[in-house]
Amino acid sequence: MADIFISHAQKDLPLIEALVQLIEGGIGIRSTQIFCSSIEEQGIPPGADFKSHIKAELASVRVVISVVTPQYYNSAFCMCELGATWALTKDFIPLLVPPIDYSDLRGSLFGTQALLINDEKKLDVMHSVLETLANPKEKVVRWNSRKAQFLKSLPSILQTLPQVKTLSEQEARKLVAEREEYKVEFEEADAEVATLKKQIAEISQLKDKAKVAEIHQKYSSDFEVFEALVAEARQATAKLPRVVTEALYYSTSHKEFFPKWDEWGDAHVKAVEDGLLQSNESEFWPNPDHPKIKRARTALDNLRIFVDQPPKSFATQYQTKFDDLFDMNTRPFWQRHHLF
Repeated sequence: MADIFISHAQKDLPLIEALVQLIEGGIGIRSTQIFCSSIEEQGIPPGADFKSHIKAELASVRVVISVVTPQYYNSAFCMCELGATWALTKDFIPLLVPPIDYSDLRGSLFGTQALLINDEKKLDVMHSVLETLANPKEKVVRWNSRKAQFLKSLPSILQTLPQVKTLSEQEARKLVAEREEYKVEFEEADAEVATLKKQIAEISQLKDKAKVAEIHQKYSSDFEVFEALVAEARQATAKLPRVVTEALYYSTSHKEFFPKWDEWGDAHVKAVEDGLLQSNESEFWPNPDHPKIKRARTALDNLRIFVDQPPKSFATQYQTKFDDLFDMNTRPFWQRHHLF
């Protein structure tokens, strides 16, 4: 699932595309980390139910960015995404787009710390929030350059956006009907929040990590369980030298690792000296006695159990989402989930 959800009006697409380019090129956020329904490669997969997919993405992301324009306020769906964000207590970045300013804040946005999209310092605030999701992070010099380009092009982009027209009585009735329909979605979101609070209450009473994991799984969707296992494995491998994670990939895939000097230099030799790898001259493998390797192997083994025996239909959903095999033995799997 994505880390960032961009809530926006479809008619504001030129602005949204420029914002996504700024976030990717200036901060180092990968395309796969962003869900944006209007951009094909970051939107809803073919055949997926629109509402269900939007709801699932909102529930799983870490940050929601709302691009607040006059068109945004006119969109019942955007208003529902806004309400769901508030209900699910996500990290929230409202970007106000001229002519919208602080005096126009209403509904769930009223009293919210919003940022002006044409204010250089406010964009820096957005940068400070999102850079924690980048791996690796772009240099500040690159951010400043991309930010300057964005601000320079912003006035001409805003001129291309459609003006908001006055709603007809028929359109107003349609919006009211949509609001009632999406009200049900809010109620479901409230139920999910109640479930999460119940989960937290139970976990707060425990000290046994195994029991904590058991309860977390009890209240989590299949994708949430999978993402939690991936995050645990990623955290365990993140501080290991690259050659060691390569050796772990080969080892967990039951393959032999023969690093070449023209590719790795002496990195594998240093890893042996540090006790992270073992070797018999040409073949290298992770040292099972090293605490960091033990931790990584445990996390990878837990992930392996899920991948080898996934819940019903999970593999099909995964392959639809990523257009690739659900196979931990493949390099794309490790690369996609940043296990290297």
